[in-house]
Amino acid sequence: MNESTKKYAIGICLVVLCVILWLLFRNVSDNRNTADNVREQLNSVTKEQQSITRTIESIQSELDDSQQTVRELEQSNSNTQDTANTIAKTNKSINESISSVKSTNNKCTTIIADSQRRISESQSILQDIRAGARTSAGNP
Repeated sequence: MNESTKKYAIGICLVVLCVILWLLFRNVSDNRNTADNVREQLNSVTKEQQSITRTIESIQSELDDSQQTVRELEQSNSNTQDTANTIAKTNKSINESISSVKSTNNKCTTIIADSQRRISESQSILQDIRAGARTSAGNP
């Protein structure tokens, strides 16, 4: 090979090498932009995960509150049922007392009527005795 061909071949190799280097390193700035985009997306995803975590914690807190409310309602319902049972027993006792009072009132009414009849009889007997005493006092 002669000297000019060697120079020509070296020149072509240098141009090819420059093109290859340019092709390799031209994406470095693009990679930097891509890396920035990926970093922004990762930051966005991290913020979303934190938001989702806060939402989940809020939901869990609300669920805990709801469970506590359910337990309180169950206890209140149980207390209400106990109160209703107590009221029913008290009503039964009152009804029994009313029945007893009515029965006693009927007996008292019968006793009063009997007493009034006896008083009337006694008054009639006393009038007869007085009338007889007057008659005997006037006829010695």
